[in-house]
Amino acid sequence: MHHILIVEDDISQATMLETTIHDQYPDWSIMVAYSYETAISQLHSSLEEKQYFTLFLLDVQLNKTDGDRGGFIFANELRKIPTYFKTPLLFLTAVSDENYFALSNYHCYNYIAKPYSKEDILFQLQQMLFTGYLEENALKLTDVDHIQHQILLSSIQYIQAKGHVLTFYSTNGKVVSREYTLSSILEKLNDTFVRCHKSIVINKNYLISMDKRTKSILVSSHSLPVGRKYMPAIQELL
Repeated sequence: MHHILIVEDDISQATMLETTIHDQYPDWSIMVAYSYETAISQLHSSLEEKQYFTLFLLDVQLNKTDGDRGGFIFANELRKIPTYFKTPLLFLTAVSDENYFALSNYHCYNYIAKPYSKEDILFQLQQMLFTGYLEENALKLTDVDHIQHQILLSSIQYIQAKGHVLTFYSTNGKVVSREYTLSSILEKLNDTFVRCHKSIVINKNYLISMDKRTKSILVSSHSLPVGRKYMPAIQELL
C-alpha cells in the first residue's frame, strides 16, 4: 500500500486529486495539505510515527501571491531528509518555463501542466507502477516478531548478517528479520548498495571514510570491517 501526500492550496483541485486516486487505488492512504506549513507538519509527523510517504504530489504555487514557489521550497526541505532523498515527486505546475528546473534540481519523477485531467493523473501513476518506480524505493520486511515494516531504501545505512538473521540499520532504528539471506536481499536492492564484507552490505550514500590500517570503514556513525576482496571497490567509492 502506498502512502501519498498531496500538497495543493486549491481545495477543488486537491479534492479532485484525492478522489481520483482513491477511486482507482482504494487501498492507498492519501493525505492532503492545503499549505506549506501543514505539509511540513505532516512531513515531520511521518518521520516521528514512521509512517513514511511513498509519493508526493506538489503544487508549485502554494498561495495566490505572484512569484510564490512554495512547492519548490517544500521539495528542497524534503530532499534534505535522508529518508526522503529519493522519494518520487510529481509536480503540478502552471509555469511551463520552470519544468526543467523542477526535474533537474529536485529529481522529481515528472510534472503535470495545469490544467490537467483525471486521465493525466492516472496515466502518470500507472507509468510509475508499470516501471516499478514506486516499488523500488521501499523494502517490505517481516521482523522476528512477525511485525511488518516498510523501510525506504534511502534510509538504510547498512545490513548485517549473523547466521540466518539480517539486521537492517536505518536512520530510524533497526529491524531484525529472518525473511531473507544477504544474497537474496541484494537482488531487491538498487545499485546504491554494495558489499564491504561477506556479512555486510552498505548504502554507499552513508560511507564517510576508510581506515586502511584497521581495514574498517565509517558508515554514518558506525565502524564496520572491510573484507580483503572488497577493499578495491570500497576505495573506488571514496
